[in-house]
Amino acid sequence: MSERQARIKRKDSTQNDAPKKKSSVLGNVIITVVILAFLGLGGYALKDNLKALIPEKPEKTPTVTDMAKERDMSVEDFLKEYGLEDGTITKDSTEQDLLGVFTVENYAKYQDKTVEDLLSEYQIEGAAADMKWNDAFQLMPMSKYAEMMGATFEDLKAQSGLPEEITEKTTLAETQKIMQEAQESAQTEETPAETPAE
Repeated sequence: MSERQARIKRKDSTQNDAPKKKSSVLGNVIITVVILAFLGLGGYALKDNLKALIPEKPEKTPTVTDMAKERDMSVEDFLKEYGLEDGTITKDSTEQDLLGVFTVENYAKYQDKTVEDLLSEYQIEGAAADMKWNDAFQLMPMSKYAEMMGATFEDLKAQSGLPEEITEKTTLAETQKIMQEAQESAQTEETPAETPAE
């Protein structure tokens, strides 16, 4: 083969390779775009599942300090305003702690309501303004309790297996007493009587 024929052959092979290179680059680009799109869509689809796997930070329970700031008050003023200056509640106490020591009157004030409105809202009868809120709350009828739980009384009764003697007007305190007596009675029936030794 002459030098001229070799040059022509090289030229032909270079021209034949060029389209292959362009098409292979274009093919690689298309494949890369498809893979990236697939990964992006897959990541987007899994986003909610990944959120469920990663635990969220628990919400900070507000303290008296936080509640006082929210009302533009000092801790001392907050405690005095709501009759909590006896020392049982501190700046680090939570709202749950407050509920155990609030009187009905102070809890109503805390909720920006009158005593009458607060008791009416919870359908509580027979509670005095100076009664502890937790004690007054126990006078709430089961119908209101069911409503607060997002159910009807009938649904709550069926789901909880409440005895027939508990009605919509039965208070929480009465319900707890009835349930405790039923549980004790059931335990007594389950315990076999001791037989005397002969």
